[in-house]
Amino acid sequence: MWTRVCNSTGSLMENNPTLDGMRHIITLSYNHLPHHLRACMMYLSLFPEDYVVDKRRLLYRWIAEGLVSEQRGLTPMEVAESYFAELSDDLGSSIENTNLRHVRSLTTFRPQGHRKLLDRLAEFTLLRVLDLQDCKDLQNKHMKHVCQLFLLRFLSLNGTDITKLPSQINKLQHLQALWLIGTLLVKVPESLVDLEKLEHLGFKNKHDRTILLRLPRHIRKMKALQSLYRFEFREDDAQLAEKIGDLVQLRVLNVVLNCSNCSEAKVLTELAKSMGRCSQNLCKLFLEDMHFNANNMNFLLELPSPPKFLRVLYIGGTIDRTPDWVQSLTQLVEIVFWWTNLPSDEIYGVLYKLPNLSKIILGKRCCSEDKLVASCAFKFPQLKELILGPNDGKPRVFGFEEGAMPNLETLEMNFHKEDMILDGVQHLTSLKEVRLRGWKHNSALHRAVDQLKAHSMSRHRSEQLKIIVTYF
Repeated sequence: MWTRVCNSTGSLMENNPTLDGMRHIITLSYNHLPHHLRACMMYLSLFPEDYVVDKRRLLYRWIAEGLVSEQRGLTPMEVAESYFAELSDDLGSSIENTNLRHVRSLTTFRPQGHRKLLDRLAEFTLLRVLDLQDCKDLQNKHMKHVCQLFLLRFLSLNGTDITKLPSQINKLQHLQALWLIGTLLVKVPESLVDLEKLEHLGFKNKHDRTILLRLPRHIRKMKALQSLYRFEFREDDAQLAEKIGDLVQLRVLNVVLNCSNCSEAKVLTELAKSMGRCSQNLCKLFLEDMHFNANNMNFLLELPSPPKFLRVLYIGGTIDRTPDWVQSLTQLVEIVFWWTNLPSDEIYGVLYKLPNLSKIILGKRCCSEDKLVASCAFKFPQLKELILGPNDGKPRVFGFEEGAMPNLETLEMNFHKEDMILDGVQHLTSLKEVRLRGWKHNSALHRAVDQLKAHSMSRHRSEQLKIIVTYF
């Protein structure tokens, strides 16, 4: 097998000079292995590139192929386990003997097995990109090494278990992106504001959506910021909200209102003013209210200078009506309503006027009425996808009249109640795919599936629906 690999590289190098020297490199890697591991390593060449190999499956195959020798007092599986561990250690030892100074980019692709690498992070002195997403071996102690990578421009700690960001993070003066989504952090250091080149900053707690980060008090120093993801504002954060207006490069703003009575506090007035000052560049706006029924979102009804160039708008909280300025968002392509409790005519009756809207997501308690029906007057010239998310009450009926949403291609609906009804799907003439989700024994879900199958069979074979059902 090894001979075939070496020979094949020879023929490749004749036609591809960039492969020159490959045979030498591979041979060195192979020869440096202990004799009993060579065949085991080469056996991996049977699997496709990037294929995830089940460990026990691999060990059983090693044994069956006669690659595992007998050892007194040990079962073949125990010997195979020792081979696997030895091979892993041997590959890991290559890290110990590697000069890391010239590496510019480092990404981990497995959750575990990176401890030796992490212990040597400080040696990556020229590193520009460090992506440790989902690396379970990363610990708080490793962050001191990260803070010594002075040329770093991109740092992702998404999905890791770090609980503290050291104040020395401000040493990374060239950092442009810092991602902390899915971590265990509960705060960020004030020294973060010293990262004056930072353009992207995002956070979300791994286990608890109610754990939110507060922005540093001197956030206005970070004038290069283009995106801020999921930071909270409380009743007493008026000054902080006012400082957001100095971040005129903001393109993405995601804030969470964490106050039971923000509507009577100055914080919303200042936030509205700041959104106006950032409106020229703002293209994505996500607003979420942790106290869904507090009507805090009503501050959107009186924006002094609405962001006219939005492409994505998320409103997650009770509001009396859809803001008038939404109708002027000619570049809007996606809108999301959660917990808005809007009358039905304030949803479709407003959104259908948007010329470029291609995606609508309607989540829990988006509508205050029992029925949400798209009438024939609602043409939605560019609407391609409609997602009807989780629903614990209203609306109960989702309907479509003849002529409604003529360009809709994808429909998704979540069934959380037994009395939910999907009506008029046959009127969606451009529909290609329907995705349904719900409990396996939900009768409403099964009725909808039967209805869709019957409608699909009535279509021409080339136009039949793709129906996807996913059970919770």
